[in-house]
Amino acid sequence: MLFVVMGHVAQHLPGRHPFADLIIIFEMPLFFLLSGFLAVRSVNLGFMFCIQKKIRTLMIPFFSVGLSFALMTDRVNEFLIDNYHCGYWFLLSLMLCWVLFYACNAFLKKVNLRNYRWVIEIVVLFLPFLLYKLLCSLIPEVINNALTLNFTFTYYRFFIVGFFFGKYFDDLNSINKIVEGFVNFIFVLYILLFFFKRDYLLYIPMTIQQFVMSAFFLNIIHVFFKESSSICRNCISYIGKKTLYVYVFHFYLLESISLCFIRVDISEFFNFFLVLLISIFICYICILLSLPFINNKYLGYIIFGKKI
Repeated sequence: MLFVVMGHVAQHLPGRHPFADLIIIFEMPLFFLLSGFLAVRSVNLGFMFCIQKKIRTLMIPFFSVGLSFALMTDRVNEFLIDNYHCGYWFLLSLMLCWVLFYACNAFLKKVNLRNYRWVIEIVVLFLPFLLYKLLCSLIPEVINNALTLNFTFTYYRFFIVGFFFGKYFDDLNSINKIVEGFVNFIFVLYILLFFFKRDYLLYIPMTIQQFVMSAFFLNIIHVFFKESSSICRNCISYIGKKTLYVYVFHFYLLESISLCFIRVDISEFFNFFLVLLISIFICYICILLSLPFINNKYLGYIIFGKKI
């Protein structure tokens, strides 16, 4: 979530932000990749239970906090019919990704998979993306925008890849080190190209670039959780559970950022640390703002869909 906030902060500050330009490439793909990675934990739960939980915890904040923000900034029409939804598209897209995933998973449970299980899983889980690409031209634009279908299916691929990463990566112990080494090598090569020969990246599809960056950081997180102490894992898990609060509230704070800084030329290096410090501060403030709501069961339900 820090990467997401940094990308948004950079867009509201003067000056050039090459590091932020890099973050924007992979911030959302990484988030969906992580969501798919964590989906492994819920594959054995009941279909309706999972659907109801995701609708409650994602759509209630989408309407309660998102619509409040739209009213405050006089952007209600944009919130309702624009595919960006004043920035809150992520909640709607993530909910739809979960629904598609659970529906496909429910089908896979009813099919007796013995031979070529992983091949069938790949076909079934990627089928919604393929169908959308075939039928998207037939979907009215107003529906496409209102349901943010373009964003949803763009990032649904990352969600499913994250799921397979979480499900099968630990089973491939014999090649884990090789995969990690390859990912690290490609990442370093990509960084060098990005900062010194960016024109070469124009010949590489953006989806490949997003997968390279997302896979690297997902691997870093995965290794960290395996090798770090329980205290560190608990701290990261605690912060991870607060990401929803940061996401829904940080848009309120972004509106005033550009007003606080005059447009002066400063170094790119200083720009990066300025963006980083402001983003950490915003995350902290958002968590503080959420405390009155999450500590009250009724407000927690109205604002964040927390179970009463």
